[in-house]
Amino acid sequence: MVIPKNSSLKVLKENSLGESKLKYFYVPQSLYEVGFANVRLIEKIEIHPNNRIFAFKNACFMNYNQEIVFYCFNTNPNVVIHIPETVFGIESYSFLLTYGKTIIFPKILTWIHQFAFLRCQVPYYDFSKVLYVNELPLNGFELSKIKIFDFSNVTNIHINHRAFICCYNLEIVTISPACIYIGLDSFKFCSRLKKIIIPPDSKLQRIVNSAFAYTNLAEFIITPSIQFIGLNAFEGVPHVVLKCDPNNWYFTVKDSVLFFDKSSILIWYPPYLRNETYQIPSHANTLRSYCFYKAIYLKELIFPVQLTKILQHAVYCTNITAIKLPPLVSNIEMYAFANNRMLESIDFGDSIKLIPKFVVADCVNLKYIYIPPSVTYIRQKAFENCRSLQCISCGKNLVNILSQQVPLRIIRVDNRCSASDNEIIVL
Repeated sequence: MVIPKNSSLKVLKENSLGESKLKYFYVPQSLYEVGFANVRLIEKIEIHPNNRIFAFKNACFMNYNQEIVFYCFNTNPNVVIHIPETVFGIESYSFLLTYGKTIIFPKILTWIHQFAFLRCQVPYYDFSKVLYVNELPLNGFELSKIKIFDFSNVTNIHINHRAFICCYNLEIVTISPACIYIGLDSFKFCSRLKKIIIPPDSKLQRIVNSAFAYTNLAEFIITPSIQFIGLNAFEGVPHVVLKCDPNNWYFTVKDSVLFFDKSSILIWYPPYLRNETYQIPSHANTLRSYCFYKAIYLKELIFPVQLTKILQHAVYCTNITAIKLPPLVSNIEMYAFANNRMLESIDFGDSIKLIPKFVVADCVNLKYIYIPPSVTYIRQKAFENCRSLQCISCGKNLVNILSQQVPLRIIRVDNRCSASDNEIIVL
């Protein structure tokens, strides 16, 4: 694309140039907005002398706000990139596919925009002079080749969703003491990430869902300030050992298992534990979503008498063969026991009133179900793809509802089913 020197072009939107490989770009006097997403290899930028919007320095094409719009000459893997000291912002896609050895950031840097370092090939980032960055942005470093990220000297508020997702070379991260939030999927699929350093004086409060999923963390210390750890925060981490600072009022770790709220809520059972039987401690009254997800070595789970609530996907994708709920369980959510392919029998206890959708979906070997008299309604598809069912024992009031979901011949009124019961009563 050639822009005439007398052009009146005012705006050039992102992707306007497609996936271009430009060697020369002319900025006319009239141009005041430009986006360079997917543009590579600009070797020369010429700016009209009367254009007061843009400037070019240290291979950085900048706007009047002193934000980098595009970094040029991005093919040398040995170059040290010095961002000009006047720069306080980096726009989206500025360092897309940029090569280099190190990027040195200026003291006044304040903003980094979404996708700013997408697929950037530079392994080291020097933030030692930077004082404050508002946030590490959405997908800011996605698929980049960064190896070590040290943000310890920078005052920043949070690490946004997917900030480092799929940074396969990332090994060590040091978080700013001022960081209070680590967002959704922040480090997901950083398969070489082995260490997260959280300073002792950290103000970190929230770690959101899947933040460290599919990393290679060896250890994670729950510091005193952490108040929330989201679902699947450590999913797919092969051998992470959780440790909890004794001054943390919210979490406890017992026998490698993570608990919340004075140990009343079981948060996470590490799936790498090779126990065939696990007895849930008596102080637990709630099983949080995905707490036993992919605990494939488990064959038996012993529930405490005080248990009252089992949330979505709590006991999901295990090898448990039988489930007998204690009498106080009154709340069970969708998919609570789904996809347990070795499960043969389930006893829903004495207190639940509603059996939710997909509660035992895809339990393909499930044969026997006991539904207590307390149940007044069963949602559609509660037993989806339970193709081995032989007997469901329930109250007479549920026969019509059940007959819409399973063959009438396997429904038995009142009597409990057992593996030794071969007689089927046809109603």
